[in-house]
Amino acid sequence: MAAPEHGVPSQPSEAAALIQRLRLCGRLPAPSTDGASDDVAALRTYLGDYQGALRACSDSGLQAALAKLVAALPAAERRSMAFVPRRVQRRLEPMLVAEGAAKVEHGVIRARDGVELGYVYMAPSEDAAEPSSPPGILVRWGGNAELAAAEPSSPFSGWSTGQPSLTCLHDDAAAFFDALPRLLREHAALAWPPSGPLVLMGRSIGALGTAVQHPDHVSALVLDSPVACHWPYEQVCGSLWRGLAQHLPPLKAACRPLSCDCCLSASATPQGDRELVCLDPVDLASCLSIPLLVIAGTADSLCPRATIQALFDAAKSEDKQLFWLDGLGHNEVAGSRTYWHKLFAFLEMLQHGDPQNSRGPSACNDREENGGSFFAWCKNRSRT
Repeated sequence: MAAPEHGVPSQPSEAAALIQRLRLCGRLPAPSTDGASDDVAALRTYLGDYQGALRACSDSGLQAALAKLVAALPAAERRSMAFVPRRVQRRLEPMLVAEGAAKVEHGVIRARDGVELGYVYMAPSEDAAEPSSPPGILVRWGGNAELAAAEPSSPFSGWSTGQPSLTCLHDDAAAFFDALPRLLREHAALAWPPSGPLVLMGRSIGALGTAVQHPDHVSALVLDSPVACHWPYEQVCGSLWRGLAQHLPPLKAACRPLSCDCCLSASATPQGDRELVCLDPVDLASCLSIPLLVIAGTADSLCPRATIQALFDAAKSEDKQLFWLDGLGHNEVAGSRTYWHKLFAFLEMLQHGDPQNSRGPSACNDREENGGSFFAWCKNRSRT
């Protein structure tokens, strides 16, 4: 069984289930009565996939409005410092780390536009694996400026090629998810769909949209210091959002209280303009029903506590956990031992179905004392 191609469904009939799911946020317009062929273009626009909307669009007016928005995104990205790409050399040979407890391989896949996207495959070595359990799979999207050396990176960091842009984030995430069946087969001889849990993890800006679009394949979601506001779209001119709304059924206003510096800055466009055609992270979280773990710092000035709390509260997941790391900022949480305790307790709960163990600090401490295990090595990385 293959993963859906290109993330957001490309045909109106294929988009019906996703549209129904997104209606849980309460902001989508009433269903179309004329079977308009541009329903898919509207859906992609609401989700921020503007290149995908251009490919699906047949209305010349909407095409022109989308083209103007895409042309304006690079300037907005520069003003908001949306991307800080960093490079590292790809290793061509597999390597063992953590005293042989883990194996690491570097690889690339090709996106729709031909750009190479770097990734890291990391797994327990044969000595550290648990053969009695179906392997759990964690797909992690790294944050801005992170390097893909011993862990995955954001697009255009590490050894990825091309130039960073908001216009290609959706295509790149979809390309990687589409490649998962092949990558799991090549690296680990695993079938698709996997028999163990498949967990998505996003640092800062990543993973939420992919989880909402693939609920049949994704078992759970982990968000590390998630962006929960309109960043970095707050720097796009309001007339461009209003121009899109002239060719699309407008979304219902969210009137969301925003407490972040970026969306409240003097250069930010009016919130109401963006809300005409944009579903934000809180909207997407309200469409989630899979288990959810959110970890963030109380001193995060980039993604303030109130915005992250709103995202967590909106999620409809019955099994959801939120942990605050006292006094830590946006780029400091992974340095906390508690961060690794909570992350691996959540993953072990999904793997073994033991919710009592997943929250008990004694279980986390016992695991950490086992210095030879793969999980212990991952946790101990926060000390070095």
